[in-house]
Amino acid sequence: MKKNIEMFLMKQLEKSAEKEAKKAKIVFGAKKLPTAFKNVKHEN
Repeated sequence: MKKNIEMFLMKQLEKSAEKEAKKAKIVFGAKKLPTAFKNVKHEN
């Protein structure tokens, strides 16, 4: 029984970690966008 609970908790942690990673990527990408646009403008 205890092993089942541990497996369940590990899976829950993995899921939440993946969600956080996706959020972080989106936020990081959003922060990078303005600089990317600036670089494009300078090239033109």
